[in-house]
Amino acid sequence: MTVKPNQLLIFKLYAFKLYLLLIAIFITGCSSRQLLDPTDSLSRLKNGGSLQHEVNLLVKPLIKNRDNIGAVVAVLDSKNTVSIFPFGNKNAGENVPMTVNTLFGIGSTTKSLVVSLMLALDAEGIISINDTISEFLPSQMLLKDPHIRDITFAQLASHTSGLPREPLSLDTLASLLGYFFTGNNLYSHLTKETVYDFLANYELKKKKEGSPSYSNIGIGLLAHFLTLKTNRDLESLLSKYIFSPLQMKHTVVQLKNDDIKRLATGYAGDQPLFIPWNTPLDNWKFSSIMLGTGGVYSTAPDLINYLKAHMGKSNTKLDIILQKSHIIVGKDREHYLTMGWYVEYLPKYGLNFYFYHGMIAGFNCYIGFEPTTKTAVVVLRNNFNWHDVVGHNLLLRLSLYNQQK
Repeated sequence: MTVKPNQLLIFKLYAFKLYLLLIAIFITGCSSRQLLDPTDSLSRLKNGGSLQHEVNLLVKPLIKNRDNIGAVVAVLDSKNTVSIFPFGNKNAGENVPMTVNTLFGIGSTTKSLVVSLMLALDAEGIISINDTISEFLPSQMLLKDPHIRDITFAQLASHTSGLPREPLSLDTLASLLGYFFTGNNLYSHLTKETVYDFLANYELKKKKEGSPSYSNIGIGLLAHFLTLKTNRDLESLLSKYIFSPLQMKHTVVQLKNDDIKRLATGYAGDQPLFIPWNTPLDNWKFSSIMLGTGGVYSTAPDLINYLKAHMGKSNTKLDIILQKSHIIVGKDREHYLTMGWYVEYLPKYGLNFYFYHGMIAGFNCYIGFEPTTKTAVVVLRNNFNWHDVVGHNLLLRLSLYNQQK
């Protein structure tokens, strides 16, 4: 049967509408947090209650109800004391228990590491955050919008470049539909060639100053251009400038044999939509141009070390360098954004939470800190869950407790 041009156009329009509907469902189901009343918790802590008990109250019901197969929670208090609590199993089928150093995929939390890398390279004089991407785009590339060449590293890092979350295309629609049924990588179709083709044909949206718009593809490009600038791969850059100085000894991009032995199995949760809860999922593999959006694996102790640097407590030069990532650039929907962080201001308590919540394949990673009370929390779970029920609540309770001590 021959498809007429107008029929093809109608099909594309319907497909595009379906895509918008699905992406709206997917994104609006995005990471959410419900803060519970901390009054009882504060009372217990003030009367000598234990941190372990407070963590248990938040995490154990998730394990008991099989909402999560396992979890590892790490806490840094105002005295720089680290406490780590493993729960449940890293592998349900073999009942292998979680340990302090179990490895997890950290998903979009990778983006915070990439921005920190950018700031470290800027401090070393290797790049400037105000460099434009024109240096890295092929000279022969014809751009529908020539302003794309003027996008800076800082704009990519702060989600103010005008680039979308990801390309709106039939290929993206197909990947999203496939994800719902298989759990496969949403971004598997985004290769260097397809992303460059997207840039060549995209027209930037004019954004008001102070109105960032979250862009996966923007951070992917940031990491990609940093590797082009230095002629080094992302893992070696992160290792030299972030992981090694902060003694993040088990944090990797490419999994080696020893890493695989420590890696938790990831399981379905409230996504993928058509896969039963607690079904094992395959780990995602990224193209080089999208690796910076979610390709890192880490542990609770390593991520606490990373948060120490952001609170000026790592005793490295990163303590000062990373302060630049705390400056708010604007608001995207309900949250403020910086270069590298979401920020939620809680006026009732006078607290600012800097956090990232990354989900990938069968993993869930929350990292957050409160700068005035010097409190930090890491929550790693081996199920895909949009909803954070531990991280923000634990950070609130401990921040208030440290605030009132």
